[in-house]
Amino acid sequence: MLPQLNIAHINCLESNGSSPLHAASFYGHKTIVQMLLENGAKPWLINKYKMTPYEEAANDEIRSLFRRPLDSDMNRFSEDDTNNKCLELISKRKIDENGNQIPNGWINGYKNIGKYSRCKDIKLIIRAQIIKYYLASLQQSNDCARELQRILKHNVPSDHRDYKNACFLFDEYCSRNQIEYLIRLYTLETNFYRALHSNVEIFTVEIYSQLETLKNRFFQGQSYRGLSMTTKDIDEYKWAIHNQGTLIEIKTLTSTSVNSKVAYKFARGQKTNNTDCHRVFCEFHFDHRCSTAIDLRHNSDKNLLCLSAYENEAEVLVLPGTLFEVRDVRQKKDTNRYTIILHNIYVPLHIILDAFKEVQT
Repeated sequence: MLPQLNIAHINCLESNGSSPLHAASFYGHKTIVQMLLENGAKPWLINKYKMTPYEEAANDEIRSLFRRPLDSDMNRFSEDDTNNKCLELISKRKIDENGNQIPNGWINGYKNIGKYSRCKDIKLIIRAQIIKYYLASLQQSNDCARELQRILKHNVPSDHRDYKNACFLFDEYCSRNQIEYLIRLYTLETNFYRALHSNVEIFTVEIYSQLETLKNRFFQGQSYRGLSMTTKDIDEYKWAIHNQGTLIEIKTLTSTSVNSKVAYKFARGQKTNNTDCHRVFCEFHFDHRCSTAIDLRHNSDKNLLCLSAYENEAEVLVLPGTLFEVRDVRQKKDTNRYTIILHNIYVPLHIILDAFKEVQT
């Protein structure tokens, strides 16, 4: 019977103020919870008690049904490929004559950005980034929605367990023009996620165009991610510590978690056979509310629904173009594993919005 119901019926709140998924979760009906989730039930809905089905779960077995499938080959909060870097050190391409050499490779450091010129330089960097993303997205398509629809159709087949949810979220995004639906679609366990990493400019432009609507989700605090790095990569970060003004740029959509265990589990895992590959625990510090770090968590005080399809992951989505400084690189002697401390460079929202408006005119 469930497959014959449309998503609206499955997700309606009953007279008791809860959805069918809330009720099944609360009473511990495992099979019903599974069937509802497989047929488009929304795990992010809140009931009259401002609780999600995950929060109402009767026990850990029921809660496990709301987590990302264990057989997934995609770990969103870690990167196991040293060639697939989400971070990049960027540079003015101007080296002083003092012989202080910049390491080769993918590092480029913004050198000698002094206190007085820093604000101006940051504005130029932000402007250049947005122009890059905007022009790249236009090269792919002058209709972002149509291109996203093509990507979705190509990567989420009709027999996929999240097909109904994916189609619903995309239709809602198009009809309502609300970026929250596209972000939630990104969090589903589908190849749409991986495809967007190859088409990051389109997604980035769409989010930047509606950044102001996400004000209540701008993140302040600490989040974490696991990485794999070569010895050379780590040496470049060590170099950055001693060269003030070097900036780190997030290159792609980067999932981080406020739960350090999510990333630490990866960082403390067994070493690979590659002796030049190191597990790295990366700490992202946001001392101010960052307009390009979006908190996807449910917040009942702010009346914000969870934007992730997997509430337990406590995700903070860091957007391409977000800037950091390297504050420390530590190595634990007993494990030889590294921790890299990055501090966000605060960029006022108006600088980003002004730059975006400029490229649109």
